[in-house]
Amino acid sequence: MRKSIAIVVIALLCVLGLTGCKSNPVKSTEFYLDFSLPADMEVLYNYQPTDFIHRPSQYTVFQLQERPDTFLLNNAFVVGTTPEEIPSSWLHKVYEWNVPKEYHPPWDEEFMWLRSYPVNLIYFEAQKQLIVIIERN
Repeated sequence: MRKSIAIVVIALLCVLGLTGCKSNPVKSTEFYLDFSLPADMEVLYNYQPTDFIHRPSQYTVFQLQERPDTFLLNNAFVVGTTPEEIPSSWLHKVYEWNVPKEYHPPWDEEFMWLRSYPVNLIYFEAQKQLIVIIERN
């Protein structure tokens, strides 16, 4: 009996280890925010490295159908024009996590950004994309 319980526990740990503790990117982002993300978004790319010790990190690119004016205004997004305005730790995540090039931030476009630690949001108007970077602790 104990042997079969031990086998089940080991199998469960192996499955969790292989799949990791991934979650819905909208829910995992909103968990750290005191506001909601726009409703009309589609996930284009999501990367959540498996980490059982630290707060999970995340890099997600959302595609919006239209400009989220209320969302941007109500949450005090700052207009940016160069990536130098963005903390360098955000920029390194794209390379550290081997994010495919088509999901890199298009820094040659105007953007708006907001830092609400640990969540970092960057909105690109031309593409109508919202990039979310969650830093781990």
